[in-house]
Amino acid sequence: EPLREQELARHLRQGGSLSRLFADFEERACQVKMLECVAGAFNRDEILAVEAGTGVGKSLAYLLPAFQWVLENEERVVVSTATINLQQQLVEQDIPLVVRMLGRDPGSFLVMGRGNYLCRTRLLDALEEATLFDEPDEALQAIRAWAEATPTGSRSDLPDYPSEELWSRVCSEADACRGLRCPYREGCFVLKARRAAAASRVLVANHHLLFSDLAMRLSGTGYDAAAVLPPFQRIVFDEAHNIERSATSYFSVQFSRPQVIKIAGRLYKEKDRKRGGLILALERLFEGRGRLASIRRNVGAVASAAQALDQAALGLMNG
Repeated sequence: EPLREQELARHLRQGGSLSRLFADFEERACQVKMLECVAGAFNRDEILAVEAGTGVGKSLAYLLPAFQWVLENEERVVVSTATINLQQQLVEQDIPLVVRMLGRDPGSFLVMGRGNYLCRTRLLDALEEATLFDEPDEALQAIRAWAEATPTGSRSDLPDYPSEELWSRVCSEADACRGLRCPYREGCFVLKARRAAAASRVLVANHHLLFSDLAMRLSGTGYDAAAVLPPFQRIVFDEAHNIERSATSYFSVQFSRPQVIKIAGRLYKEKDRKRGGLILALERLFEGRGRLASIRRNVGAVASAAQALDQAALGLMNG
């Protein structure tokens, strides 16, 4: 169902729904023109690039057509941004305003990467590890108490923002996810967020998340199934001047020494003559410990090689 461009533009004109909500309303010709262009691009399946200065009201000019489109056509639209500040503005201010103006709500959701959500299994592992090494951690205990009450499990909902080091030990990670074998699957915060996203027609995401989704689709997931995001049909890029950097990060391959050390430590680590890691758990479950001992040595060799490579690269850069 095509958008009625002039009818939609009346929301932003004098006497329209926006003017009825704000006593000091002033019509902005550039905002109205942008809305008409965006609505036309939706109707004609076009790619549209718009440059507009501060104060034009760009978000309303693209959100009104986007929301009306999904209401009329049962499609899903992704609004991709570069900054958290803009995401917060969209979710907390602009989208509720658009819903009031249209009088209908197709459902919207702020999609965040899984690293923003608590993993109950990893939290339990971190608590057991702290007990093993006799390391009382008040911040970790605070997260434990918060985990019992939070409805979202999102780091942004924590009363006190945790350190990056602490959060990295308890957040959800794809390579640490137990999937169907996880005992906390029914209460998984990541799955809960994915269900909420699947039930929404307008998704707010960031450029990195969007290009991660597109990379998965190009590698074989396709465009009709869920990847990082649910299937969608239209994209609106806000802060589009940052797209190139984000696209490069997801259509290239990289690794770092801290990543290698982190994964190696998950397999095997020693501290004050105490040992931990997945290798030890496997030794308790299976025979053939000699083979696992060689794996422990290889883990140490990989970590050392990553350190040596890092030092060599630093030397090259300094040279």
